[in-house]
Amino acid sequence: MPTYYYIVVSIDGDYANLRRTDIESDDMKLVARALLPEKIAEA
Repeated sequence: MPTYYYIVVSIDGDYANLRRTDIESDDMKLVARALLPEKIAEA
């Protein structure tokens, strides 16, 4: 199974928008903050 790395683009309440770092794309993944580390911050 491949490993993907993401950056936090924005935080909106209980959700964070993540963008993959290994490809050029405008697509973002919406992820519940409860599933992410507690100390995340926008890049």
